[in-house]
Amino acid sequence: MHVKQNVDITLYYLLQAGLHGIRTNQKIPDAHDNFTELAELHLRQSRLGWEQLYYGRISVTWAHYIDETSQGHTNGTIFYSQIIRRIWQYTMEAWTSRNHDLHQRNPDLDQPALAAQVNNLIHIANQDPTLQHMTRSDTPENILNRPIAQVQQWIETVTLHIRNHLAAAQQ
Repeated sequence: MHVKQNVDITLYYLLQAGLHGIRTNQKIPDAHDNFTELAELHLRQSRLGWEQLYYGRISVTWAHYIDETSQGHTNGTIFYSQIIRRIWQYTMEAWTSRNHDLHQRNPDLDQPALAAQVNNLIHIANQDPTLQHMTRSDTPENILNRPIAQVQQWIETVTLHIRNHLAAAQQ
């Protein structure tokens, strides 16, 4: 949007650095080193808190800076309300995708593949008396009725355990 509205690209870089810094738990770049002309804006957003960008709380200095530098071509308040709306849309889409990946199942695609893996691991474990304890309390149905992330974790854990057991047996 910054390029489309012909807004100072440094504002975009500062906003991006702030959002990325909060999301990755990294220090926001210092204004004196990276954003000298935006030192006041940087200071005011720092006082408010950079994490507040994700909550829609943005220093009014952002809008004032656009109002002053665009000679009336771009309204800073409207511009940043649109930016905040896009941040929220992105956050909601990312959160929805995360929840879908963790909790939703597509039985037509997931169930047969996971069932085959679970049944194969149980079969392998039951062939070796020292591995039978891993699957004694679980049936394939009980395992497959768990959320997909838990089934995948079970598969990874059991696979790793079997590999480690087989590697130790060969030594």
